[in-house]
Amino acid sequence: MGSAYGIHVVTHYLDDRADGKVLTKKDHEQLIFELIRKIGKPVALAALTTFAGFVSFCFTSVLPIREFGYFSSFGVFASFIVSMTFIPSVLLVRGPRPLSRNRKKSDRPVDGETAFSADPLSDAIADAFTGITRKKRIVVTCSIALILFSCYSIPKLIIDNVLVEYFRGDADVSQSDQFIRDRFAGTKTLSVVVRSEEPLGVLHPDVLIAMDGLSTYLAKSVPEVGKVMGFTDLVKRINQVYNADEDPAGIQPVAPMTLTDPGGEDSFGFGDFGVFLSDTDGGATTDSEDDTFDDTAISFMDGNLTRLEFIASLDEALRRANSGSVSVRELIKELKNSVNFDGEAYYEIPANPVRYGKSSREELATLVSNYLVLLSGDISSYANDPLEPTAIRSSVQMKTVGQIDTDIVVSKIEEYVHAKFPSTVEVTVGGMTFVERSLNRLVVQSQLISVIISIVMVFLILSLSWRSIQAGFIGIAPLAISILLNFAVMAATGIKLNIGTALVASLAVGIGIDYTIHYLAAYNREYVAHGGASGFLRRTFVTSGKAIMINAISVGCGFAVLMLSKFNMLAQFGFLIALTMFSSSVVALTVLPVLLNWIQPEFIKKEE
Repeated sequence: MGSAYGIHVVTHYLDDRADGKVLTKKDHEQLIFELIRKIGKPVALAALTTFAGFVSFCFTSVLPIREFGYFSSFGVFASFIVSMTFIPSVLLVRGPRPLSRNRKKSDRPVDGETAFSADPLSDAIADAFTGITRKKRIVVTCSIALILFSCYSIPKLIIDNVLVEYFRGDADVSQSDQFIRDRFAGTKTLSVVVRSEEPLGVLHPDVLIAMDGLSTYLAKSVPEVGKVMGFTDLVKRINQVYNADEDPAGIQPVAPMTLTDPGGEDSFGFGDFGVFLSDTDGGATTDSEDDTFDDTAISFMDGNLTRLEFIASLDEALRRANSGSVSVRELIKELKNSVNFDGEAYYEIPANPVRYGKSSREELATLVSNYLVLLSGDISSYANDPLEPTAIRSSVQMKTVGQIDTDIVVSKIEEYVHAKFPSTVEVTVGGMTFVERSLNRLVVQSQLISVIISIVMVFLILSLSWRSIQAGFIGIAPLAISILLNFAVMAATGIKLNIGTALVASLAVGIGIDYTIHYLAAYNREYVAHGGASGFLRRTFVTSGKAIMINAISVGCGFAVLMLSKFNMLAQFGFLIALTMFSSSVVALTVLPVLLNWIQPEFIKKEE
């Protein structure tokens, strides 16, 4: 962008010397001083408005964007100083030597009018845009169509900051991330933290059961979740190991029971799963003995199961095993999971005081605390204190990377917490994934703040420069179209609004206003010089059109090179800036002249 001001200086210098006249040193110096006077105001305004666009980034709370604003603002100021001092100095040192290619200026008739001619490129650009601006209805219709398209597309714009999506799909980091998500539980994590100010508050059975229920709910019912690991898994495992030598409550310490089929030949041992007592007398019962099920109790685990309850558990086990053809081993496994506290004996949250020989559920919290004393190893990943924690956490691994999916998971967590967790604890969601979620909000806020500040500053600069509020409104009108088009293209092409692409809108204001300013200055200069006579519009395009187009193409191509990067954020940034340069220049050379010819503002008729 720093080359833009230099391009305008050099282009206007070449145009002023296009007649090929031999100048004296004094005349050459006078030409350069006149050049600086002529383009000094538009170049200064262009630099000031671009500076305003970058300065708007300094008001954001996102640190990388803020730092970008600091350095970019300084760069714009430095390039302006160099363009207005160093380049004219070089031209003065070069002296009035003739240029290598000169074409004498002449007047030639164009569409029945006397038209100024400079060089083939300027003529071609002037002829093209003069013809377009004469078709006012087409320009207005196209402008309205672009606005309507933007209004339709912008609501579909996705706001998301996913670090892995900053890289192209063929990059090593992207492929590795995809491999892990396909074959493991995922790469993104979300932390659920439970806090309590009460002593042993987070170890209370009600809290642990709620937290364990949340883990089960997320793992089984939320497709975006791959795996949940947390403090409750640790507690259940310790509880199981600690009670490994104990007989599960309610199970008689006898040899493993055998289930006998009606033929009496085959049997299945349940091992330490427990013993099923078929009758009060221990005798076997078959369908031949009784066609109906009685309600005789079956002693099992922490209480009694009736036969009907056992059959219901068996049916549930078949359902969980996907019914159909299922092996005995699979059936037994699922049956154990169905009736034995969703796992092996004692792989549970201690919640039944009787089962553990305690008088209250509060004492079970002390039992869990004692478990932590027996545990060797670091549990800082799950609790803030190894003995008396006041905060415990679960880690949720996600199969997806998009922030929309994260929002779904967070919403489900919040719903479950509101419904199931005791009011004595505080539950918060955090982690890097949550940081990305917060960053999305900040990006949107920063985008709005930057765009509003830059537009307001540009409006004030234009209004004060031309001493007309009308000039401010006319100047920002083309900008609005360019900004809307930028967001519409993002939505249509699937480019997400993230920390990188959020910069483009404010840059569109800072860059795009340059073309508006240069065209307004040339329009004003030619209108005053020729009194609005026929042919002045084309002369405006001759004197400013080439400089604007060369600037847009050169700077746009410079940014377009970034599209070759494997870093997606840079590639998208380069594409959007190049698009903005093109759209801003075209809108300035089409919509702006139509507006000026239609409104005929008073500030245009005044001397600069």
